[in-house]
Amino acid sequence: MKTKHPQFDFDINEKKYYSSELNQFIAESCRTDMVVNDIDLIIRYYKDDDKIRIIECKHLNEKFGIGQFLLLEDLQKRKDINTFILFGDYPFNFSYLYVFANKSIYLMDKEKLKLFVDNKLKTNKLNSCFIAKIEKRNDIYNYLKSHNKCSDTQ
Repeated sequence: MKTKHPQFDFDINEKKYYSSELNQFIAESCRTDMVVNDIDLIIRYYKDDDKIRIIECKHLNEKFGIGQFLLLEDLQKRKDINTFILFGDYPFNFSYLYVFANKSIYLMDKEKLKLFVDNKLKTNKLNSCFIAKIEKRNDIYNYLKSHNKCSDTQ
């Protein structure tokens, strides 16, 4: 039996990774016009800049779905939310941060990433980490594939 959900395009009887049992239930049983997204990290700061930071994390060789990208892009349009995709592998000695607000990629070392997650390094202060402006979604992968400094330095 094939699932009807476009984001879950595989035979249901196949062994397939689901991020939750609810996602499996949705793929097998629910409406096909829904988009299911699983976001890794949502941080709410009450004392800092009073913005929500939403960070999706991907391994350096991992792609993300169009639905997830579009959701993060839409959420970025709100004035109280900043959205990001972090490309890296534990222990995150080096990683790439894609910032939806300005469609740019930044190279982060472990210490800068810690400061960023702790909200001690604001998005507008990332200039020293800037490496590329990326306008199209697919160009993110093309850039990371051809300029992957992380794997060279770990």
